[in-house]
Amino acid sequence: MSYKEVQIHKKKQYKPTLFFFHFKALNFVEKNMIYLQIISILLAVTLGGKGDNPPGTKMISEGFYSDITEVRNIDWREYVYWEKRVNGDTSEQYLNSLPDSSYWKYPGLSFNEYYAQPKYNNCPVVCISYAQAVSYCQWRSDRVNENYYRKKNKIQYTTQIDYSKVIIPVVVTYRLPSPAEWEKLAALDGTAKSVFSSQGNYGQAVCSMKSDASGLCDMAGNVSEMTSMQGIAKGCSFTNKAEEFNIKTDFTYNKPTFWLGFRCVCDKTK
Repeated sequence: MSYKEVQIHKKKQYKPTLFFFHFKALNFVEKNMIYLQIISILLAVTLGGKGDNPPGTKMISEGFYSDITEVRNIDWREYVYWEKRVNGDTSEQYLNSLPDSSYWKYPGLSFNEYYAQPKYNNCPVVCISYAQAVSYCQWRSDRVNENYYRKKNKIQYTTQIDYSKVIIPVVVTYRLPSPAEWEKLAALDGTAKSVFSSQGNYGQAVCSMKSDASGLCDMAGNVSEMTSMQGIAKGCSFTNKAEEFNIKTDFTYNKPTFWLGFRCVCDKTK
């Protein structure tokens, strides 16, 4: 992996995120800094959900939700940061979470700039593999379920949970949508082409174009999106023209690439 991780930027530099909570531990000793940083991410997993919706999602049908946007650079950096702080910067979990910048193709902008600079926080994360996307879904599910458990049992975020003695109930499961599910999401709005998002040589900030009638953003463009079927993506990217958009069209891939990202869907139990 050629990506060189940069420090977390100041909160004032970007908008609220799905998991982000500013880490105010700069004047503490290292052990306290680590602890507070982890607590901060746990606190922040409640951001983004409306009502009983899982964070970051919109209800599509009973028990089934979809991310409003594609997963962004800042969302992914928070995942990477968590893996580093919990498992260590030489751990397999951390190293496997890093995007692979060797697949970046735009010469006018380095991948490190696109991925790490605050002005691109809300752009979709790219140059990640199918396996990495699946791992992110599992990590996200774990963090949100843990937060629900804490809230239900009134466990403070300063209290550590002994996972050898506790089974966290599964309330939500984030995952990649099946091709059929993705097509249904895209079909919720009959005017998808009117909000086609294809500009420049890389993905634009999510929801730069107005959301469609379903309340979802960028189903008709920006970056193509992985599905649960490995190697099959849906939706046009900035490399396509609006007339190429067709809900039924499959785009194939066999490795990470600069035009491919993903969004999660979420199943929630009653």
